[in-house]
Amino acid sequence: MPNGPCQGLLSQLKRTLYRVSVTLNGLRYLLRGSAITPLLTSLILSVSVMGHAEESQKGHKKVDGKRLLVVPFPFYNDTIGAGIGAAAVAEGYVQRQMLAVGTFLYSTRGTYMLYLTARNYQVPWLERLILDPQISTGKFEDVKTYTRDNPAFPNERPGSNNSSRDNFLEADGEDVWFDFKMKYLLPIGHGKDAIFPSLKVDNGVFVSGETGGERWNPITSGRTYVELIPFFRNQDLRDENGTDQRTAGIDVALAYDNTDYPPNPSRGSYQRVFFSRDWGGFDSSNSWTTVGGEFSKYFSLGPSRNARQRVIAFN
Repeated sequence: MPNGPCQGLLSQLKRTLYRVSVTLNGLRYLLRGSAITPLLTSLILSVSVMGHAEESQKGHKKVDGKRLLVVPFPFYNDTIGAGIGAAAVAEGYVQRQMLAVGTFLYSTRGTYMLYLTARNYQVPWLERLILDPQISTGKFEDVKTYTRDNPAFPNERPGSNNSSRDNFLEADGEDVWFDFKMKYLLPIGHGKDAIFPSLKVDNGVFVSGETGGERWNPITSGRTYVELIPFFRNQDLRDENGTDQRTAGIDVALAYDNTDYPPNPSRGSYQRVFFSRDWGGFDSSNSWTTVGGEFSKYFSLGPSRNARQRVIAFN
């Protein structure tokens, strides 16, 4: 596996393919499970590991700062049939630290899905403001839907352990969503002197750099972000019941990343508290409010004879 200086191409590809599988599995009213998930997992494991930092362990800097990775893949899914897809990650074509990512899949039954995102776009006139937009659209043809209110099974929850295998409806559907993450890096911790960290890695394993993980103190360690995320999602299911769900609102969050290497952490922690609100505008199905939090903790066990990295992680 090469000790290359690419900055996060494989890591971002993993996130992209995971985002696709989550979107497919997240259509609980449209699909029950997805055979694409293990396919994408095997695809991820088949790609050679690349570096994620500005410098490799030997300190060789990138020549032109631009990298491109394209991975096509065939698939078969018993819900949407056979098809083909492709995922691509481009780095450094607009700004040195910026990543542009896209994936597309199409099946023989007419189902398609497109996902696009950009990461780490730095606003030129406000350098601490970073933009991470993403959008996805998909159309699903002749799929089995496991929704409630099936007249043939009035007292049964479809998809449950005791439900009938025939408790489903066939339908077409569409799913469109986007969010536009705007995060502002506070001038504290490691974010005081550098917007993006300068790292050294060895085949995807952190060696050294301006990151956290050694101590928990937002004033002196890690990076703290204030996030504002407008979002929109519309799921349209055309079956006997005709389900249309729409939501639009805003997330507000405070995130503290105190890990040594965010794409592949071996020590440190990550915390995020958020407030989400849909006020019922833009023809939303319902108004709602959510308050929540996230916490992850990583403990390094060091290398062994058979592994370069061993980590116990809690999430």
